[in-house]
Amino acid sequence: MAGQGKAHIRRINVLAGLALNQHKAGTQAFVTRNQAFERVSQGITVKLARQAQRY
Repeated sequence: MAGQGKAHIRRINVLAGLALNQHKAGTQAFVTRNQAFERVSQGITVKLARQAQRY
């Protein structure tokens, strides 16, 4: 019985670790997408500013 309790704790720790890693991966993907969006936005802003200077 005592061994089963430790096995359950190990299993919970593994699942908690997987959830944490998944959260980190999701956060990292969000940050990467956000940075890509910011670069696109900056590029559009620069293009619009250049066009405005022409007129």
